Amino acid sequence: MRRWVAFGLTGLLAFCLAIPGKALCAGGVTSTVSTDKTIYAPGDTVHLTYRLTNSLSEALTLEFTSGQRFDFTISGGGMFFRWSKGRSFADVMGTFSVSAGGSFVQESSWKVPTDAHEGVYTVTFSLASHTALSSSASASFTVSRSTNVSPAFRDIAESFARASIERLSSLGIVTGYADGLFRPGGFVTRAEGAVLAARARNLTPAGGTTVKWPDVTPHHWAYAPIMALAETLDEASLTWAGPRFDPSRPMTRMQFIVCLMAPTGDVGSLQLPFADVVEGAFGWREASTAYARSIAVGTLESGIRKLRPDDAITRAEAAVLVDRFLAGHQE
Repeated sequence: MRRWVAFGLTGLLAFCLAIPGKALCAGGVTSTVSTDKTIYAPGDTVHLTYRLTNSLSEALTLEFTSGQRFDFTISGGGMFFRWSKGRSFADVMGTFSVSAGGSFVQESSWKVPTDAHEGVYTVTFSLASHTALSSSASASFTVSRSTNVSPAFRDIAESFARASIERLSSLGIVTGYADGLFRPGGFVTRAEGAVLAARARNLTPAGGTTVKWPDVTPHHWAYAPIMALAETLDEASLTWAGPRFDPSRPMTRMQFIVCLMAPTGDVGSLQLPFADVVEGAFGWREASTAYARSIAVGTLESGIRKLRPDDAITRAEAAVLVDRFLAGHQE
C-alpha cells in the first residue's frame, strides 16, 4: 500500500491530505536542511542539502501539480530572498516515491551577495513552496567579513552566532570569561539577561525605583541594569514567579524576549506565529512583535513553528536576538 500526498494547489486547501482511515501530517515523515559550513563571507556560495525521511512502514508517493518541486527562502541582514521568485515552471504534473525507511534528497545553492550585511541568516526549505507545510525545515548560518580572522573568543569559531557575538563584543554589550572563552552554549542567568537587555536598549536607572527583591540589593553587580528594566516594565514581568528575582537562575527564552521587547503596546492585528505561544500567555505580545520584526523566528519542527518559550536561553541565542534587535533599530 502506498500513501499519496499532493503538493501544489491542493496544499492551499488542507494542511494534510486525508487517505482512507488515516491522515498524513508530520507523524512518520521528517525533514531537515543543512549548509556545508556555518560561516560564509560575502560572495561565498552556500550549498544547501534538504532531506525528507520516510519512517513509515509503507512507501510514500509525493504528487506535484506543476514542474516546481521545491522552494527555499533566506532571510537576514535586512534582506529576504525567495528561490522561486522570477522563475517559470512547466504546468505539468509529476510524482516521485520515497520507499519505507528511505529518504529524498534535494540539493541547491545560494550565493551570498557581495554587499550582504554581517549577521545570522535563516534558510527555510520546503517541497513545492509554501503549500507543503509539513515538509518545511530551517537552519541558520552566519555571514561575516572576518571568516579568516581569529575569533574574539576561542570557542566561537564554529558557532552560528560568531558574527553576532563579535559585533556585540566590539560594542561592549557582551563579554567573555577570563580564560578567553565565551561559552556560547552556556545558559544566560536572569541577572545576565537583564544586563544584556538594558545595554541593548541603552537603559540607565533614573533613580527612585523601589523594588522589593531581597536577593537584589544595591551591592549586587547587576543592580543598576535590573532597576533600569524595572522602570520600563511592570514588576510582574521581571519577577515571573514569587517575591524573589532569582538573579542566578537561568532565564527562559520568553523572559529574555520580554526584557528586550517590552513594552510593546497594542500589537493590533499581529498574528500568533508560534504554535506553543497562545494569545494571553506570558509574553505573547512581545514574542509576536519580535517575530514580525525578524528578531525571534523560532524553529520549524515538521513544518510547525515553535518558540519553546520555557527553554533556558543560551548565550549564543541571546547574542543573536540582541544583534537582530540592534540591526532593526539602525535601519
